Amino acid sequence: MSYEYSEDELDETATQQVLQVLVGLLPMRELKKHLEQADYLAEKQKRNNFRRYLLHALKQLNEGLPDDAYHPPALLVLRL
Repeated sequence: MSYEYSEDELDETATQQVLQVLVGLLPMRELKKHLEQADYLAEKQKRNNFRRYLLHALKQLNEGLPDDAYHPPALLVLRL
């Protein structure tokens, strides 16, 4: 199984699972588990994108600092 995020794959998988529930092939609790996992992966991707954007912005605003100097402020912002 690939751990790479794919919104199309998530949509297709969710649609297939809904159809399986409708015809009685997949218990409702299994569908809920899969949908929660899809939501978690989508949120994780959003957090990763935001973290990359934040580090890039900090580096542009404070050029010349060592790479280690950007992570503590970024973590502080991510906790807010």
